[in-house]
Amino acid sequence: MANMYLLTATLVIAGWIVLLIALRRGLARRCDELRLEFRRQIDSLSASVTALERTIATRNASAQGESTVTSAGAASEDVAQGPLTQASDEITPEILAAITKTITALLGRKVHVRSVKLLATPDAASNPWAQNGRAVIQASHNFSQRKRES
Repeated sequence: MANMYLLTATLVIAGWIVLLIALRRGLARRCDELRLEFRRQIDSLSASVTALERTIATRNASAQGESTVTSAGAASEDVAQGPLTQASDEITPEILAAITKTITALLGRKVHVRSVKLLATPDAASNPWAQNGRAVIQASHNFSQRKRES
């Protein structure tokens, strides 16, 4: 009787060992397949990024060439269309005055703006992570959602 239990236990353990070896081989094979697939995707994305960088460099180079040719026409267009078409990293005195007036009206007292800097931010619509983060933060400020009593 004891031999029967010993034989059963040995068979169960041997079955588990065989199953473990088979699962490890299958897992290793699947990992190799995924590694190759990811490598192909990374190479494809790298090629796409390189192509986009070349396209941007080509467009920037052609835009700089066109800007030197049409600089006289561009100056007249900037004056005609106002401060919206000027370079994004330039604050005009008109914009500075508008900012000062807005802050003065907001605070209710006269203020002196010492400096204004434009932040280099990517387009919000092209970054869904940032947009979702802002939505979460704005939702956390909703007092009716928190059921606060005033």
